[in-house]
Amino acid sequence: MDHTSTVADYSARFLDTLGISAKATVTFDPDNNVYLISLETQDPAPIIGYHGDTLSSLQLVLGLHLKHLTGDWINISINVNDYRERRELSIKAM
Repeated sequence: MDHTSTVADYSARFLDTLGISAKATVTFDPDNNVYLISLETQDPAPIIGYHGDTLSSLQLVLGLHLKHLTGDWINISINVNDYRERRELSIKAM
């Protein structure tokens, strides 16, 4: 079942409720069965947190809300201003 519109709508409302002003784009990756939520914002630091801790927590809480809303566990991955790609490159460089 395709939950793209549900994930997009609820993510936007969820972020708005938290006071996070970000443009969200949701795509589905069928190979990994995950919804990719890409956020673009002027101030990514409060969303990302220390080494991505806040971002991981936000992802977990949003996932739990979506499970309650849909009845299905929906795999999601939140990325802010391409943080995950930059972090992966820096870890590989070490």
